[in-house]
Amino acid sequence: MITVLILYFNDKDYISEAVNSVLSQSILPEQIIVIDNGSTDSGLDFIEPNPLIQILKLERNCPLGLARNTGLEKVKTEFVAFLDSDDIWERHKLESILPLLASEKTHYIHSNFIRIDRTGVATSKGLKAGLEGDCSTYHYKLDETTIGPPSTIVARTSSIRKVGSFKCGYSISADWDLSQRISRNFPITYYPGVLVKYRVHQNNMSKNVDLYYKEMNKSLFQNFRMFNIKKREYRYSKSKLNWIMAGEKWHRRDIRFAKHLIFSIALDSHLARQRISTWLGSKFK
Repeated sequence: MITVLILYFNDKDYISEAVNSVLSQSILPEQIIVIDNGSTDSGLDFIEPNPLIQILKLERNCPLGLARNTGLEKVKTEFVAFLDSDDIWERHKLESILPLLASEKTHYIHSNFIRIDRTGVATSKGLKAGLEGDCSTYHYKLDETTIGPPSTIVARTSSIRKVGSFKCGYSISADWDLSQRISRNFPITYYPGVLVKYRVHQNNMSKNVDLYYKEMNKSLFQNFRMFNIKKREYRYSKSKLNWIMAGEKWHRRDIRFAKHLIFSIALDSHLARQRISTWLGSKFK
């Protein structure tokens, strides 16, 4: 019923824990496909042989969208779940969502999660809420309540293929872009329990903020045209993206934070003023 796709690239310190978190599920998947995205380390040597596990080796390191699509082509089950090789599933993840899979209205499930550091110590207590139902507009706006990271996702395989799967040229924004197209076509299901430990460490691709900005700009524009999104909503999302970038650059003591701050104000001055006021208020309490 479920195939798990694990995307792997030079994460030898974490891959065994990720794979074992799937193999120790209270209800096992039908198959586990580990996509070796051109790794140069020996991490996969630590995976014990198991009839459930298939290793799919790519000749070179590809954008994440292309790598995930290569694995997706091998999926024959009704549902597919995703797991990044540095994240961990809770033991009851698949069992918890099993009742949701019986509904024909279920196309794309995400769940609550906590963040952990490189040693596995929790650094957050989970989300207050997650998007569900018809949430295409909310997801597009890049607000705080959103759809979870890929390791929380379990999706109907045919639904992903119907919207065109992942964009092959995207890496850091491939998952957000897919979720946006899914949410424009299908309702989103949210499971509020914490089912995933999402690891944040120095080697995360999410740390590459310049690539994030480039891909998100492109994705926002493509979806703006594809879905006839109102120009006001498009400017709101672009303003929010630049606000996020300004914050990331500020934390890195990068002078380019000023450029993104100016863009954010120019795109939606009212929204930017609200954010600045909130930020200043939190600093001078």
